[in-house]
Amino acid sequence: MDGFMVTLRLGAVVGWCRLGRYRTGELELSYVFLPEWWGRGYAREACAAAVGPAFERFPDDARLIAVTQEASDRSVRLLDGLGMTRVDAFEEFGARQVRYAVDRPG
Repeated sequence: MDGFMVTLRLGAVVGWCRLGRYRTGELELSYVFLPEWWGRGYAREACAAAVGPAFERFPDDARLIAVTQEASDRSVRLLDGLGMTRVDAFEEFGARQVRYAVDRPG
């Protein structure tokens, strides 16, 4: 739907960030970053750039979600830092997953 690769000035790909559809049809923020680039703020910067205009790009959506493994402390902190709220948890892929969401402002 709407995504981008995250690269450094020298062209090294460090990850990607995307707004797309979750299997339920909900608007979803998804991202993957290479471990060697974790902890440098790239994921936070890229995800914030995607979340900021998400509701303008997708005016029919009232909510944006993201799903991560509960054990992924970095992802949980990232989603909390983006202003998303944990809405539920479930088992999938042999691990506990958590769904976060943020509603359209106003």
